[in-house]
Amino acid sequence: MYRPTQTDVITRCLGEVGLGMFASTTYLEKRGRPKELTDLLQHDVLGYDRLDDMVEGFQEQAPDVKIDRNFFPFRCDALYVHAQMVVAGYGVGLLECNYARDLPGVEQLFDGHSFVSLPIWLTAHAELRTSARVRRVYDFLAHEISARFGNTSGPGARKD
Repeated sequence: MYRPTQTDVITRCLGEVGLGMFASTTYLEKRGRPKELTDLLQHDVLGYDRLDDMVEGFQEQAPDVKIDRNFFPFRCDALYVHAQMVVAGYGVGLLECNYARDLPGVEQLFDGHSFVSLPIWLTAHAELRTSARVRRVYDFLAHEISARFGNTSGPGARKD
């Protein structure tokens, strides 16, 4: 989700992944459906533990509202755990849109608006230039990931 900075790797931007706010239908029927971002102040929002991205993102979207990491009743850096917590009805979570739209009993909030898009980078050791097998795997992964999330003509598309 960030461009690698090492000089001895080959990297390609494959597209972008959108993140949106999701909650289970069961949770929303109990707690109500937020209409705007500030309504989330009355909800259980799942946060990250060591990353400040959600706090910063929330403050960019609603500058008048000040929150810190203690705002989140549950914090974890594993996106899969967030998804399972959302499915189980524990709160509202920021999830990858393509993945979360397929989760059973889960709804995207705010009319399907993605709050942030993150780039997807595929990175390999420089051996990619000398090994046909490694190159085939890299190219296969690039094709499959690009087909799902974007294209191979994004910023920094190829560095090899």
